[in-house]
Amino acid sequence: MRDGFRSVKNGHLGVYTLCSGPDPSGPVPGERVIIVIYNKEDKIVRTLEQVRGNCIDPGWVDFFNSMRCRPSVHEYLIIDTDEQGNKTTMATHTSPSDANRWLSVNCPIWVQKHGVADNT
Repeated sequence: MRDGFRSVKNGHLGVYTLCSGPDPSGPVPGERVIIVIYNKEDKIVRTLEQVRGNCIDPGWVDFFNSMRCRPSVHEYLIIDTDEQGNKTTMATHTSPSDANRWLSVNCPIWVQKHGVADNT
């Protein structure tokens, strides 16, 4: 049984969204983006996910004047995981929006490279 939301554009290649990130208008809102490719036996053969990495700037909170608060800054990684569990860092960003822009450009390339044809 396959989990997630079948891709409208690439569902025929086994592409499903397990989590579409913090945007509430996405098909499966959640903490981070997770896209998978299933093979014909319904096993995940590839995963592309957005992961929050190291804290670059811890930021700070001023309890007396909220206008002087600054949120922390983290790096965000785009990780590609193959069927054997080997992980490759595809990109690094400092904001979720930069990571989402990278995904919108590069995810179709990743799907065409790793998608499983005739997977209905």
